[in-house]
Amino acid sequence: MTEGGSTKTRPRQRASFSLESELVQVLARQMQPFLKRELPGDESRCFYELQVGAVIPDLLFVQLPKAKRKRLDFFGRASFFDAFVVAELSRQGSLSCEELSERLFVQPARVVESVRKLRRLGLVRMKSDRYVLVAGRFPLSARVVAVEAKLIKWRDAVEQAKSYLQFSNKSYVAVPEELVGLRELRAECRHSGLGLIGVGRDSVRVELRGRFRKVNSPSWAWIVMRAWEQRRSHDA
Repeated sequence: MTEGGSTKTRPRQRASFSLESELVQVLARQMQPFLKRELPGDESRCFYELQVGAVIPDLLFVQLPKAKRKRLDFFGRASFFDAFVVAELSRQGSLSCEELSERLFVQPARVVESVRKLRRLGLVRMKSDRYVLVAGRFPLSARVVAVEAKLIKWRDAVEQAKSYLQFSNKSYVAVPEELVGLRELRAECRHSGLGLIGVGRDSVRVELRGRFRKVNSPSWAWIVMRAWEQRRSHDA
């Protein structure tokens, strides 16, 4: 896998892929070494078409920090609502039950139920009458990378990749290698902070690096939890 590339338009070539799924398969195989170099982490996990709210990225990669195995057990049992609670506590530092209820637009009983589970799992503790995250238990240094792939409709890929910035630290557009020289495509990616990847039959070339963004949304937290769950299942 290589990085870089010229900005001039490349000559028209025979299409690399007939199906988008073929391009995505090459990406899944070839992206892991690049992510290992670019983002800190012990290992990466890959999700195909994982629905996150109303959108479905073609690929999601999660770079996981090193952690003791005994700290992995709770993640598989955390729900999407639990991820909302974790994200709010991470952003605010500490919150009361009433404050969480107001911020999440739910009844206090729903918050109490979630926090009870998170306390039992070792993620949350009480400090006076407020809830706080237990230091070191949730992997805040994890990194999420989203990829949207298209064979032809690169403008659609750009718009979709931009929407993934709500829950990913970096977002990429992936197209067949014969399209990466398009000036308009490259300009759109630069303007939006998106990365650009050219994909060949057996190679992946990162033409533009995605701009790193610090993200701490509930969707980001939920994706990280899913990655921990996947690693735990693999290690079992």
